[in-house]
Amino acid sequence: MSPDTRAYSKPWSGLQKSIGRDEEDLKFERRRIERTDGQLEAQIRQAKIVMIESRVASKNEKLADMEKTKTMLEGRIEKDKKTRRKAGPQGRRTRRQGSGPGQDRRRDR
Repeated sequence: MSPDTRAYSKPWSGLQKSIGRDEEDLKFERRRIERTDGQLEAQIRQAKIVMIESRVASKNEKLADMEKTKTMLEGRIEKDKKTRRKAGPQGRRTRRQGSGPGQDRRRDR
């Protein structure tokens, strides 16, 4: 894994794991609805299913947005690398002696 991608791999995998847990919860609630006799319990479980489905949809949107951002950032990084390669060592800025912060500028007068 490159250093550029390490920064967002942990939140990425965490979100994917969270979606997986929610999907397991959905399976559980659906199985319980099939086996329940009481109408009230079935309605409560159906409400839970709706909430979990909403949560999963929201997380999937967030994951898609993260993918879009990742792709955009990777493009910018690649473009920056190409620009730096083209510029070569002469394109890099160097600091002149005596012109940094805290330097006595009176001698330039």
